[in-house]
Amino acid sequence: MFDHTTLADDVRVGAHGTVTRDIDTPGDHTGTPARPLARQRRLDALLPRLPDLLERIRRLEERLDAGR
Repeated sequence: MFDHTTLADDVRVGAHGTVTRDIDTPGDHTGTPARPLARQRRLDALLPRLPDLLERIRRLEERLDAGR
């Protein structure tokens, strides 16, 4: 937790969570920077797909450029 940050009542931060700014919503937070747990879980689930998604975007951009 960084200096001069405040947490709302009923906030829990995971063991490896890093609080970089104020957290004003009660609930569980985790990650770096600390985010609500549900959002962090969605991001963790999407991260392994990122290389494939970037490749898909690259191919779509190539198709758009070829059509000009």
